Amino acid sequence: MKKIILFIYFIPILAFSQLSIGISGSYGFLFPHYKKMYNFIENHPAGFSLFYENKYYPIDTFQSPKRYRIEAYYTSLSNNKVLGQAYSLLGDIYFRVYKEKIYFFLGSGVSYLSKHYTEDNYRNFAIGSHFNVHINFGWDFIIYQKSPLLINMQFRWNHFSNGAIKMPNTGLNIPSLHLSIGYFQEKHNKNKKIDTFNLFQPKYHSFGTYSIKQNRTNDVYYSVYTTSFEYYVSHYNAVQWMVGTDFIWDGSLPDYLKTKDFDLDKYNAIPLKISLKGGWDVHIDKMDLIFQVGIYLRNLAFKYQPFYTRFGIRYFFSNNFGAQISLRSHYVKADVIEWGLVWRGK
Repeated sequence: MKKIILFIYFIPILAFSQLSIGISGSYGFLFPHYKKMYNFIENHPAGFSLFYENKYYPIDTFQSPKRYRIEAYYTSLSNNKVLGQAYSLLGDIYFRVYKEKIYFFLGSGVSYLSKHYTEDNYRNFAIGSHFNVHINFGWDFIIYQKSPLLINMQFRWNHFSNGAIKMPNTGLNIPSLHLSIGYFQEKHNKNKKIDTFNLFQPKYHSFGTYSIKQNRTNDVYYSVYTTSFEYYVSHYNAVQWMVGTDFIWDGSLPDYLKTKDFDLDKYNAIPLKISLKGGWDVHIDKMDLIFQVGIYLRNLAFKYQPFYTRFGIRYFFSNNFGAQISLRSHYVKADVIEWGLVWRGK
């Protein structure tokens, strides 16, 4: 009898699924987080996107619905001559807030911007490269949902940045309103299985990353190395809460401090940053979305960089070993894009 109960307990759980495809239109404004941006704001950014969405409804009560969206997105950037247009490929995850009506979502992807800073296009001091990271988050409201029609509205914040790989990199921020209409089909999916009970729940993570960055608009590049240790204090459903520390060797730090009239001779100018951080991961099959906030315990530039945020994705090739890409920022300004490897264990 115990064997039968144990067998039933570990049966992968069947789920209902809802597949959607559709089109979305957007309208917003360029947020001038630098006053000089008023000089090139001419129009309201407008765009559209094509999306594919999937939502799973697990039979068991331990999991909330899982909703994901893949989106091809185009938008103007307020000034076609100076800023051009953006073409993005995005992946989003949605978190249910109220019933099946209100969601909070966030995601990221890669974006190609048709215009960037050059000697001829000197007015564009926001972006220094064609390829950038596109991060978006916001609120999603289901207006109408009855097969086969789906209508929803989003309030979204879009951020474009190259992670200081190529200066200038003040970034672009576009709050926007999106209205989507799509076709959806709800069905029982016998092939898709969600194993709630066998989610891998690690106690430790350790990762190492490498980054390159610029401080100014020139040909000087700096290397940044990061090593991190993380301990997971709790697990709930597919969410994991953690605390940890980062050791960051930032080769750009001495030259950065010179621009702030910092007396390097007065201090031991070792470009090592040490931090204490906390955050949470969202586990999706072989992928983890990571969200972290840290405060520096050692940083010669603490006056200008007291804390940081990190948003990223980890993909695991096995239970223990994977790859990571993440964006670390100070306030709303991206510092580096981190590329590396991650290990986890119990």
